[in-house]
Amino acid sequence: MGPSLVIEAAGQDAARENIPALLEHGIDVLITSVGALADNTTYAAMVNAARKGQCRLIIPAGAVASLDYLGALGNITPVSVVYESRKPVAAWREELRALGIDPDTLDEEVELFAGSANEAALRYPKNLNVAATLALAGVGMEQTRVRVVVDPRAAGNQHRVTVQSALGTLETTLVNNPSPGNPKTSWIVSQSVIHAVRRQFATVLIGG
Repeated sequence: MGPSLVIEAAGQDAARENIPALLEHGIDVLITSVGALADNTTYAAMVNAARKGQCRLIIPAGAVASLDYLGALGNITPVSVVYESRKPVAAWREELRALGIDPDTLDEEVELFAGSANEAALRYPKNLNVAATLALAGVGMEQTRVRVVVDPRAAGNQHRVTVQSALGTLETTLVNNPSPGNPKTSWIVSQSVIHAVRRQFATVLIGG
């Protein structure tokens, strides 16, 4: 008898290589490298594998909120979803150096990226899993717009989500403390994974 649940925490390449086989064997998988799903081929392969194995691919909320709201929009059109990621310099030191910017002397904010969720998630696999999660919960990869800002004055990892539709307007802003061992991700992410595991085996479900 196999495991009831496998948690992937090994990166996008490992997710692509290993998750489909687990799903085909009927094993539920909780994926943390959600950015891998920004690739249409990868996403389709995992969905088909889950259907074949009659199991589920589980995506935790991670560092962001608002997923229930996005899911509730259903077939409402049009819907505008804009996500802004604003993190301190420590989260982007390598990327800044690649652009010829000295992270140690940066004293004003820099827009690192503006575009679609799929491009953001694939370009920055260690930082932008949130973009993929929001897109999958809502209006899709191309329609979800993303802005990435490096801000020397940011108090933490800030996530701002703005949604506009005929049903109303949603604006949420989270300021998460960075993970002590990895400034690219938020400390809350590990707790979100634990919550998702508990929810998987819970008797009572709230939200979702």
